[in-house]
Amino acid sequence: HARQVLLTRASAMDPQIVDRLERFVREGGHALVTTGFIEATQDRGIAALTSIRPTSRKFIADLYRVEDNSPAGWPSCTYPQAGAPAVLGVAEYRNNFSWGVIKAVHGEENIGFLFRDRYGAGELWTIALPDALPDLYRLPAPVLSRLREAFPVRGAWLEGGSLVSLFVYSNDALVLYPYVAEGTQRQVVRLHVAGASALDLPLRHRTIEPLYTGRRGSETEAVFEMQVIPGQYE
Repeated sequence: HARQVLLTRASAMDPQIVDRLERFVREGGHALVTTGFIEATQDRGIAALTSIRPTSRKFIADLYRVEDNSPAGWPSCTYPQAGAPAVLGVAEYRNNFSWGVIKAVHGEENIGFLFRDRYGAGELWTIALPDALPDLYRLPAPVLSRLREAFPVRGAWLEGGSLVSLFVYSNDALVLYPYVAEGTQRQVVRLHVAGASALDLPLRHRTIEPLYTGRRGSETEAVFEMQVIPGQYE
C-alpha cells in the first residue's frame, strides 16, 4: 500500500473519497490535499480531519515564513522573499488544530500556505495553491524545498529552486530533469536520499559521494550536491 497520496479537487468526484481518506490517514498514511479538495468536500465529513475552511478572500503574497522540520523542540524559521507576488486563496483555520508550516506574508498580515493536521497515526497536509498555477514556479527555493521535504518519494527529495523535476523509480533509480524555459540557467541542487551511501551517475561514468549524512527519523539520510543543466537528464 502507498504511504502517501495527493488529492486535488478532481478527486472529490469519488463519492467515497472522504471515507477512504479518513481511513488512510487514521491508519498511518500521509496525505496531501489542496484547499480546492477541501472546499469540494465540505459537506462530506472532511471537518473531522481538519479545521481548514476555504473562503472567497484573496491574498497577495510577497514574503513567506518557512518552519524547518525540527524533530523536537521549537522549529526555527526562515523568511524568503518571493521572486514575484502570488495571489492565494485565504483559508481560515484553528491554529491549535491545524498548523501552518509555511505561511504567506504581506505587510502585517499572514495566511497559511502549507498546513499540517495530525489525525490518528498519520498526517493530513493541505496546500493553498495560487490562482495562477505558473506562480508555483516563482516560489522561493526554501518554500519549494520544505514542501518537497514534507513529501519525499521513496525516501528521496530535492532541495533547490523550481523547474527541476525528480522522477523516482522502484528499481532504486532516480532521474533529475531541469526544464528548458525562458531565462533558465544551470543551478546547483541537493538531492536527499534515505539509506544511500553513494550515487552512480551512468551518464557521467562516475560515482559521487555524499556532501554529508544525517538522520531523518529512524533512517540515515545522505545529501548529494550536483549542478544540473537545463534540458539534460541526470
